[in-house]
Amino acid sequence: MWGNSLGWGISALIVAVTVGSLVWVSRMLSQISDPTPFSTTSGAADALAIPAPPDGALPDDSPSNSGAVDTVALYHQAIDLYQKDPISFDRFLAQHDAGDFKVVAPAVDLLRQAAGKNSLGIFAATPEEAVNYDPNTPLKELKAVGDCANEAGLVKKVANDKDEAITDFQAAFSLGQRLADERLCYAELSDGIGLMDGAAIEMADIAKDNGDQTKADALNQFAVALSDFSNHKLVPIQTVLSSIDQPTIEQHAGDLFWLAQNSKERMWRVQSILALGRLKYNAGHPGDNRGAARVTTEIAGTDPDPVIKTAAKQASDLTEDQYGRL
Repeated sequence: MWGNSLGWGISALIVAVTVGSLVWVSRMLSQISDPTPFSTTSGAADALAIPAPPDGALPDDSPSNSGAVDTVALYHQAIDLYQKDPISFDRFLAQHDAGDFKVVAPAVDLLRQAAGKNSLGIFAATPEEAVNYDPNTPLKELKAVGDCANEAGLVKKVANDKDEAITDFQAAFSLGQRLADERLCYAELSDGIGLMDGAAIEMADIAKDNGDQTKADALNQFAVALSDFSNHKLVPIQTVLSSIDQPTIEQHAGDLFWLAQNSKERMWRVQSILALGRLKYNAGHPGDNRGAARVTTEIAGTDPDPVIKTAAKQASDLTEDQYGRL
């Protein structure tokens, strides 16, 4: 009898240990990492405030609304022109060849037509053209056209055709402002800042040559403000969210989950969600791996913002093979 009791006791203990182990494993596989202070102290939780452009950066007769001109259509027409002959655009940027400029000029002219006019959002209707894991997108193609506008302005500036140069610089600056204001993703904001910075510095130089030191100082100060904004408000956060360093990934996995759902800046939500897509394959903790797949799927199915839904779908659909080719 005592033997039977002992046997039953041992069996019960084995069952309890087994069940407890299974419960512990289940929790480990489903529990995501906690956020670190980075989530709330780095600025990633807060909406961004981009430095305002100074007088002279945009055409003086800029209308207050876009009613007369469909700037979104103009920008997409410029993308279409780039796609027809990307080699000529890239070669113009590298060599400033006059023959290539004949190909580039119509696209630059479209940017000139759109300069200074408000836009509802260049990629708002097609967020997948900006929010994805592909480095070769319409966003990058439009940035290349903007770079061509800045380069065309530089060529005309060297030729002392200052008025035409300013028009090109203003076209590039205006595109940069539109991209920065929309900022569906970090790349769009970064591209916009780059265009504005390049144009502002060149326009400041022309203003100085024309004896307008006040305008030159304002444009240079704006360029400095952009650089400071980027270096202190953007790069430190993006460095964490885009990191491929395994200790950094593991340290901040919980921050990705928190920011993806709680940041007041949509761009940081997008970047965190895209990072969760990668976390499905590079997480150091099994709970984060599974949690990333679960959370991105949930956001894709429930979030009302089409840009957030696009990011979440991209992240949820990212395969291991695609991840390996990033």
